[in-house]
Amino acid sequence: MPASVVRLASSPSYWRTPRAGESLGTLLGRTRAEVLCTVATHGYSTTQVAHHAGVSMATASQHLSVLWKNGLVVTHWLGSLSYHIATPLGRGLCGG
Repeated sequence: MPASVVRLASSPSYWRTPRAGESLGTLLGRTRAEVLCTVATHGYSTTQVAHHAGVSMATASQHLSVLWKNGLVVTHWLGSLSYHIATPLGRGLCGG
């Protein structure tokens, strides 16, 4: 029995790839995605991340901890201050 050949349209709408920001909130949760993308291009302290993401310091810290444990963020210490920046994988998820 011969194999069947199916021809697909060149770019059907259901093959559309969503932009990084469109689906990242669904994957990680809106707030965690915001925290990740905040540190995607610059190192920020926990206080700065909280301010940029519009959350409390405790919430920012919790999200940064989860992102760090999953290899999406690295943390650098400068004295008693910590600075967070996304890893290449984290930047990629934010579209960068």
